[in-house]
Amino acid sequence: METVILKDLPLRLPESERQKWFRAEAGRQEALDEFLGQAEAVARPKALCREAGFELKGYDQVEIEGVRFKSRVLRVNLENASRAFPFVATGGVELEDWAGSPADPQRRGWAKVISGLALGFAIKSLEDHLAGRYHIGRLGKMKPGSIPDWPLEQQQPLFAVLGDVKASVGVELRPDFFMRPTMTTSGIYFPDPEGFECCLLCRRRDCPGRVMPYDQGLYERKFR
Repeated sequence: METVILKDLPLRLPESERQKWFRAEAGRQEALDEFLGQAEAVARPKALCREAGFELKGYDQVEIEGVRFKSRVLRVNLENASRAFPFVATGGVELEDWAGSPADPQRRGWAKVISGLALGFAIKSLEDHLAGRYHIGRLGKMKPGSIPDWPLEQQQPLFAVLGDVKASVGVELRPDFFMRPTMTTSGIYFPDPEGFECCLLCRRRDCPGRVMPYDQGLYERKFR
């Protein structure tokens, strides 16, 4: 199965994005422009993905490339999928190391926003690649730790499928199953005409990353 590595993606923040995300104080526009230029020069967003075969196992398990995952939601979501795409996407360790240095609180705030934008750029670049390479109309996505059914500990088998993630894109899985760099996400994509997101099963109301509203009856209708 094919492995995709997108490295050293060029981060460019168009004027529309700068106006949307940054609100410079009076007299700081020049400093902001200089800061953004430095960030663009340093940033190296990356993504790693594998096209993977799988087997459905029992009520709540899936075996991907010989590695066992436990999740009823994942198992049901893959029932009508022809393949799965385990992935990691990151804003890059280069940007995180650089962003940790500003002493100015406002500059630290700018750096945090830029790191988030770099991660978003890596995700979009990977999704565009998958859509073009595999002619997938719409992707569903699941991320370990997003719902109780698929806890963060499932990062371990995910990284086992992906191989040497640190050597490929500089992402390290910590003993607590969080990742470094911080602005990193991981999970499994799969073809899905409904575009499943874990948000549909998440009750948390104040989640800044929510992309879909919680569907109260979905679990009973589809996954029970």
